[in-house]
Amino acid sequence: MLRQEGGYSFTAASDFTSCRDGDALVTAFSDSLPAKQDVVLGGFVDVLAGFQAGRIT
Repeated sequence: MLRQEGGYSFTAASDFTSCRDGDALVTAFSDSLPAKQDVVLGGFVDVLAGFQAGRIT
């Protein structure tokens, strides 16, 4: 979303690592111009809210 749909970030990446106890570690980062930081942060918040609601795509 951040890069391909909105063009808000040149670099957006994530990693998912399963843990033995059934949990997982999700690492994500993105760059942005100062004027676009609010949009990029909002994108991250939307994804995390989806995780909380059980929507993992």
